Amino acid sequence: NNNDNVFAVLQGVCLLLFFRDIHWKNRAVNYVAASCLGVYMIHNHPLFRDFLWGSIFPMTRHLSFYSTWYFPLKIAAICVIIFVGCALLDQVRIYFFKIIDLLLQKRKQPQH
Repeated sequence: NNNDNVFAVLQGVCLLLFFRDIHWKNRAVNYVAASCLGVYMIHNHPLFRDFLWGSIFPMTRHLSFYSTWYFPLKIAAICVIIFVGCALLDQVRIYFFKIIDLLLQKRKQPQH
C-alpha cells in the first residue's frame, strides 16, 4: 500500500495542522467536511473497494475509458458519485448508532 509510509503520514499531519484553526460558517462546507473521514474509511475498505471497482465501475479497468477527450469529466462524475454514495452510507451509520444509543438509554432508565 502506498499510504503507509512516513511521507504520507507527514503529509496528513501537515494538512491537519494547516486546516485546524479554520472555522467555516457555511453549513454545506461543514457537512462535507464532517463526512470526509467516513467517506475515506468506507471507500478504502478492501471489500468495498473490490465491489466498487469490480461491480459498480468496472469500465475503469479498460484502456478505452482513459482515451477520450472527456476523460476528466468521467473521473469527476465518478468521484462525485462515490463521495455522495459513501456520505449517505455514513449518514445511515450515524442514525443507526443514534437509534441504538436511544434504545440503550431507555433500557438503563429505572422503571417506575
